[in-house]
Amino acid sequence: MNKTLMLPLTAIVSGLLVGCGSGSSDGSGGSGGGSTPTDYVSLQFVQKFTSTTVPNGCTVFSENTSAIPVQYTYAKLAADVRVVAHSADGLLDVDLSYTPSSKGIVKIDKLKLEDGGYISIIDSPSDQDPFYRVLSIQKEYLESQLIQINRNQGNVGCYTSGDDIAISSGDIAVFTNNAPADSFQYLSSQLDSGVTNSNLFKATANAGEPVLVKGFLSGVLSSYGHASHIGSTQVSVTLEPLDTTFSWTDGISNGASSGLDSLEINLAKGNYINQWVEPNVATVEAFNYTSLESDWYYVAGGKYENWNFSMVDALQSSLNVDMPPSLTITDLAPTVTNASSKGVISTAGVLSTGDIVIRAKYMQSFGSGLTLETLEHVILAKPTNGETIVPDLNFNNLSAVSPITLETELIAVDGLTEPQIQNIFKQNEGLDSVALVVNPSDIEASEHLLKTTAYTKLIRGM
Repeated sequence: MNKTLMLPLTAIVSGLLVGCGSGSSDGSGGSGGGSTPTDYVSLQFVQKFTSTTVPNGCTVFSENTSAIPVQYTYAKLAADVRVVAHSADGLLDVDLSYTPSSKGIVKIDKLKLEDGGYISIIDSPSDQDPFYRVLSIQKEYLESQLIQINRNQGNVGCYTSGDDIAISSGDIAVFTNNAPADSFQYLSSQLDSGVTNSNLFKATANAGEPVLVKGFLSGVLSSYGHASHIGSTQVSVTLEPLDTTFSWTDGISNGASSGLDSLEINLAKGNYINQWVEPNVATVEAFNYTSLESDWYYVAGGKYENWNFSMVDALQSSLNVDMPPSLTITDLAPTVTNASSKGVISTAGVLSTGDIVIRAKYMQSFGSGLTLETLEHVILAKPTNGETIVPDLNFNNLSAVSPITLETELIAVDGLTEPQIQNIFKQNEGLDSVALVVNPSDIEASEHLLKTTAYTKLIRGM
């Protein structure tokens, strides 16, 4: 298994755009020789596996230490995948074709794509699996990416780039000289101890990651500290008292169609972020924190006009949890219409005066038994006046019109950078069969970026 040192966050965030690098075998759809300008991006495809062992040299994407024995996830290179282009009106562009290299890499010149057009990654059915699984990415959001597919690739090499994160463990001794405490909680990206009575604890964290230690007195959060550089030598932490009570207001809850369900306060430290407290939203509970720290953020969730929502933002000197003024939200479910013989996803229930992007996912099916055909299609795009054209895959009987299921995510991304938007799109690899993947060495930076980026997401099905 490959190991790496943690890089500064700024370096990793820049790398979040480049899922696979350029590669020496590019699978290019054509040459951009001479003086013709080009804008190439590289897509690399992988198929994930979970096993108790990992082939030598393969990069570990994740490990489940709670399983007995421990389960590891790694990936094989995936060259057996189709990549096609579409014009802005969703039609197949027969003049552009792409063939992945033996390493599963395709290089695409974005300048050859029509503005508003798409690239579709098609994971085709096999004898054992009747599903088509497709990811369509609009040109504006097409960047160098690592992309997972589902189709079995057979006996091929494994993915060896993007080293997995080094893990450290060691004892932490907690002292309460400055602030009394009778119970403690230890938190890192690898650990949530829950509340325990022990002030001596063996913790696990990413190499170089500070472990957050919270102190409780009679069940109330009252102190905190950070244990840095845990390892073979015991680390001591002296807890400091909390000096501020923070009161907030709920601008969401209004009858049966709108209500705040959760509020999570998070504390960032360097490249890392941990949960601080979850106030009771029913009572709009105030919470304690410390003025010694400045990087505070919140994640709120609930329902607004029957749209499920989550929002992230920095915690300022005051907080009223409410929708951004740029959004106009009505109780109108998304639909797929058959406009001009093309499938069009209508999301008129969420409109914005600012920037908004969509992740839409629908399923369609035809036939039964041995003739069953099924399609799962995910689209990443920017709606125009509440409408998103569905790229035409030219699959007989599997039109987007009248789908079996439809789920849409509208994401307000005013002021966000391209890496921030890409990182939001990358959070669905556990939900979608064909999906953008966070490189293992970027996982902690991705989590930090996700919980410190100001955005609002609204989710609703048909």
